[in-house]
Amino acid sequence: MRRDGYLALSVASLTLAKGRVTGSKEHKITQNRAERRREREVLSLKALRKMNTDITASAKPEYPVIDRNPPFTKVVGNFNTLDYCRFITLTGVSVTVGYLSGIKPGIKGPSMVTGGLIGLMGGFMYAYQNSAGRLMGFFPNEGEVARYSKNPSFSN
Repeated sequence: MRRDGYLALSVASLTLAKGRVTGSKEHKITQNRAERRREREVLSLKALRKMNTDITASAKPEYPVIDRNPPFTKVVGNFNTLDYCRFITLTGVSVTVGYLSGIKPGIKGPSMVTGGLIGLMGGFMYAYQNSAGRLMGFFPNEGEVARYSKNPSFSN
């Protein structure tokens, strides 16, 4: 009986080995998946090469360009009073809307904080966009031109 069990085990292992050598169904599926994955990677690389990844705008600036690609610190340092007013106003309005929207379900506090955070981020992004636009020459920038022409070490 032991001999029959050994024989059956040998036949099973031979069948498994044969399946791997000749290409079992599972092996073919795995191989096809790997080929498809490689094809997708190649296609995505080709698409990336065709994509325009230049960070400069396609439109020409209408005003004098101070910095074509300003760094984060320069843009934030260039915030003017109007940028801060917009930033604070958007945050305040969002806090108020969050509070008012939380009255009926009874979650005034969390709703107010969430609205405030959304307004804070939106206000910052709006101020940042305006400041960067002035530095890159897309928005009126008389004040920046006067400031950076006095001290040329700030401009590129």
